[in-house]
Amino acid sequence: MGFRRIVAFLMGAWVGGSALLIWGVYQNFNAIDEIFKNPPDQVQKDTVILGPERVRELLRYSVGIENGDIFYTWEEIQIGIGLLAAILLFLESSTRVLSTVPLAMTLLVLFLHLRISPDLSLSYRLFAFTPWTAESHQRDQFWKLHAIYEGIEFVKCLFGIVLTQILFLGPNTRYRRKKRRRAAVETVLETNPNVASK
Repeated sequence: MGFRRIVAFLMGAWVGGSALLIWGVYQNFNAIDEIFKNPPDQVQKDTVILGPERVRELLRYSVGIENGDIFYTWEEIQIGIGLLAAILLFLESSTRVLSTVPLAMTLLVLFLHLRISPDLSLSYRLFAFTPWTAESHQRDQFWKLHAIYEGIEFVKCLFGIVLTQILFLGPNTRYRRKKRRRAAVETVLETNPNVASK
């Protein structure tokens, strides 16, 4: 029973961490627009020298590289969480089958970590300074990889949410129902001792 709660907590941290990270990444890019609304003196000077579009490109490039590093680190953390959750579920015979869910989630993250993230980072570096009006094969590749990444993230989080619900509602609900039935039977037997003798 204790392992179920630990794994449910891990799943909540995993899915919640992923959601917060995605939100934070978009906020990082929004921060660039906020900087340009009320730029510090140094940014104003650089804008005069380089031009506003060039400064914006440099800031977006910096944020993009930082976001990529954050995702890469988070993927490594997720692999650890997934393996720990799978081991804990495997240790209990009643949840052994469920251990395949965090294992599958970990394999999805491993695929992202080894195949998608490196290519995503490389394609971003290659098109980061290409004007948005110009055609770019690297930009097209980036958005394709980005869509794959988001799709796999969605599936992974869905697995985590379903597993958490099973851990919270499934076995516990059945356990409570059995307990209520036993209590009802015991009440009937206590109030009607003749039933027990029959």
